[in-house]
Amino acid sequence: TGVAAEGGAPVVKETCESTEKCKEQHPNEKWVCLKPGEDPCVKLTSPECDIVSPTWDKLQPGSPIILGTVMSLDIKEADGTLVPSPYDIAQTKSIALAEEEFQSQTGGIVFPGKTERSPIVTVTCNAKSDPNRISAALDHLKSIGANSVIMRSTVDVKVAMTKAIANKQLIYATDVPAASITGSQGLLWHSMSDLTTTI
Repeated sequence: TGVAAEGGAPVVKETCESTEKCKEQHPNEKWVCLKPGEDPCVKLTSPECDIVSPTWDKLQPGSPIILGTVMSLDIKEADGTLVPSPYDIAQTKSIALAEEEFQSQTGGIVFPGKTERSPIVTVTCNAKSDPNRISAALDHLKSIGANSVIMRSTVDVKVAMTKAIANKQLIYATDVPAASITGSQGLLWHSMSDLTTTI
């Protein structure tokens, strides 16, 4: 199938068949087929977003649940040196634990018309408090269907909001005071509680 290009020649759109086929075509990488017969294989990772749930290849096409997180797992010291951020690392581990517990207790979610359970898959991006990395991470998450993104740092969220508004992505801010950011157009949710109680 395809659409007519200039001059009448058809343009064939590449589409995927299954995640297994995508894995065969891209060995040792995380590629999935989210819309068989409609869209091509999708790569879940990017240079900014290279941490993916171990259940990624169990995503069921049609109604996958992909949750994005943008954390500054590394932060810059005054001299520009990158050092690990214990707060963002702890938050990322909490999300992974909550996801693991949900998966082990439920086996995933069954959508109407489906018979197999689909897991919640998290794609984690390391922003490094770099505006360019934050923007690239949000664009990548949007491209793979992650329309909800968890963030922690007030500074990072402030940087992210313009891109999130353009992409129509919901930012779930776990440690950001509600009064600290304005003009979010309803795309910013706040929670000062432990995220593991709400996921």
